[in-house]
Amino acid sequence: MKQGLEANSSLSHYRILSRLGAGGMGEVWLAEDTRLNRKVALKLLPAEFTQDAERVRRFTQEAKAASALSHPNIVTVHDIGETESGRFIVMELVAGQTLRAVISADHSVETLLALGTQAAKAVSAAHAAGITHRDLKPDNIMLRDDGYVKILDFGLARLRVETESDPEGETLARETSPGRLLGTAAYMSPEQASGLSASYPSDIFSLGIVFYELATGQHPFQSETLMGYLHAISFQNPASLSRLKPEIPSPLNDLVLRMLEKEPSRRPTAAEVAQTLEELRQGNASGSSTHSSFVAPPGRNTVGRESERNELRAGFSECRTRRAVVCGWRAGHWKDDSGGRFSRRTGRRQPMHYRPRALL
Repeated sequence: MKQGLEANSSLSHYRILSRLGAGGMGEVWLAEDTRLNRKVALKLLPAEFTQDAERVRRFTQEAKAASALSHPNIVTVHDIGETESGRFIVMELVAGQTLRAVISADHSVETLLALGTQAAKAVSAAHAAGITHRDLKPDNIMLRDDGYVKILDFGLARLRVETESDPEGETLARETSPGRLLGTAAYMSPEQASGLSASYPSDIFSLGIVFYELATGQHPFQSETLMGYLHAISFQNPASLSRLKPEIPSPLNDLVLRMLEKEPSRRPTAAEVAQTLEELRQGNASGSSTHSSFVAPPGRNTVGRESERNELRAGFSECRTRRAVVCGWRAGHWKDDSGGRFSRRTGRRQPMHYRPRALL
């Protein structure tokens, strides 16, 4: 049986190029999809780990959770498979940097609002689909080179609980190896640190820690040990963000502190976080001079299509006055239910045989 991978080897129809990293759940490789001629990230659970039922369960769970979501700020899963080298997940290749790198370089309010809004929207989408991430931290959130945030690593994700005996509801504080906790202690919620079941509010707390670091460059709960983090998260209250950085707006300070409430029911939902950040971002953009190295993602490209948009509007207006039934825009013509079509070039109705299919 093969052990692991190496550059220039192959796994199914993927050509292995170079190693990107490794962790408790296996190795991540840069690979090329030879069928679609695109670069991808291939995550491999080596064959020697496949005898560990817990690792296999978490590995499969990651693929199921991420593939169940379709959102621009959540990594896309392309494929999953198993070979003699081990089980693998193929994901989109995210070219950029983790939020860990961003935190070390940029603590501007503008950056927090822009990146935080995207991250909160992604978490909101996951929660709406019944998925709790349970391991949100700067290392699992990437900033793409074009400004898009991507949430990665759903290996600890929990799907919607259907019954009280849900096997996916096992606590994150359970040990999987001597002296090691499942999850990242510094980003656990109080309920996780106490060995309780973690649901949507737990993600909000973890995201609040990330936002606190983005805003101040400091972790809200300082400790040098794992047990110290668990104690601080459970019992200590973080310092006000505005005390560390007076320029932080009061609404932003209040939002992050609400996210870090000890009682889960007192935390906002991900949708509320996203809405508040979006409102603050719009207000900040209109009057703030805060410097940021972050480049916002581009808006939808409509360059050169203004004339088409105007024609569409004119077509809709014409259809409403004629009580037309619109099918669509094809070959430069609008079609209606009166047996004619409107020429894109002349604006005149031309006779044609047409059966309407959709109402405006």
